[in-house]
Amino acid sequence: MKREIFETFIELSGKTGKERVIWRYDPVFFTNEINIDYHVTYFEKIARRLSDYTEKCVISFLDMYNYRRK
Repeated sequence: MKREIFETFIELSGKTGKERVIWRYDPVFFTNEINIDYHVTYFEKIARRLSDYTEKCVISFLDMYNYRRK
């Protein structure tokens, strides 16, 4: 599945131009297993793979909030 996402992104970039496609790295959140090192490692891997096909990335952090239904 991940390979298909990369292939589709690269194809879209080729058709529209790398200045017109933006990739997202989200949600960023932390647990005992998913720490800053995890995010740095995977962000670098993805960024390196897409660097020839995009110029922008959006990063979003998970925002937990208290939601109560009435």
